[in-house]
Amino acid sequence: ELSLRTYHEKEGRPISEVRHELNRAQSILREKTRVFKPRLEVTGANLNGVMRHLPKGSILVEYRRYDPFDFKTGKFGKPHWGACLILSDVYAEDQVLFKDLGQADELALIMKKSTDREQSLYQYLLGKFDPNIRNASSLYIAPDGYLNLLSFSSLILSDGRYLVQRSQINRLNTGRD
Repeated sequence: ELSLRTYHEKEGRPISEVRHELNRAQSILREKTRVFKPRLEVTGANLNGVMRHLPKGSILVEYRRYDPFDFKTGKFGKPHWGACLILSDVYAEDQVLFKDLGQADELALIMKKSTDREQSLYQYLLGKFDPNIRNASSLYIAPDGYLNLLSFSSLILSDGRYLVQRSQINRLNTGRD
């Protein structure tokens, strides 16, 4: 309403006329963008759908920062990082793995390191999953929070190679992508 009044004062036109013009423009825009709406909606995103769409030999790793809750004390603990690994149907057992990666403070300290930072980051973020991801042809990684600033391709494996030398790295905004 405030912007309509400002517009009315500048243009010298009645507010009702400006409001009618605005509603008509919104209707036209809504009609023109209707064809895009189904493509923008997330429909049917569930675990089976994600697993079905993962290429053979690939793995999805989705990270989340969370606050653990102690039901005995009724209190939240310090923030932690967790990861969910979804393996494509090439792998028969344990297709979905969840791991607590540790306190968020630990990761923050690793991020500040100047020496062997990339190898330490690999150990923190993917080291617990190494037996599962070792033979993956590609990794789909959906980071959370400040992990979006990290170059997963530059992480260094225990044998000194870059992660990208072992697996193709694909970044996603979310696992549903």
